[in-house]
Amino acid sequence: MTPEVIVTGSRQWPPHAARIIWQMLAAHNPSLVVHGGCPEGADDIAEAWSRRSEVDSRIVRARWTRDTGGKLNRGAGHARNSRMLELYPDAPVLAFPFGKASGTRGCIRRAVELGRAVLVFNTAGQLVPAPEWF
Repeated sequence: MTPEVIVTGSRQWPPHAARIIWQMLAAHNPSLVVHGGCPEGADDIAEAWSRRSEVDSRIVRARWTRDTGGKLNRGAGHARNSRMLELYPDAPVLAFPFGKASGTRGCIRRAVELGRAVLVFNTAGQLVPAPEWF
């Protein structure tokens, strides 16, 4: 059992590929799934797996308008991803990029820079070398 895992992934992750995320989470058998709480895509799929598997989850939300006078903080997603990595320094990162996925790519890059274990999967469930995504 892995104590915790961080899931990062595209909000456009295709629903037909949800099984890939479920399979990777089941293979790691975490006691805690950490993600960004996007109501669609990889985060939503990871949350559904957590509920179905009766595994705790922790949502680390982006602060899209915090300290910006109500204006959109375009760096909030990247700051949230860094915060997830800081809060859970021993957690492997399961990444599910699809399409542009700039936030996911940024999280992969930052995790690699920190020397973290990063497993990147495409929609066919194939493991892809992390540097190919940034």
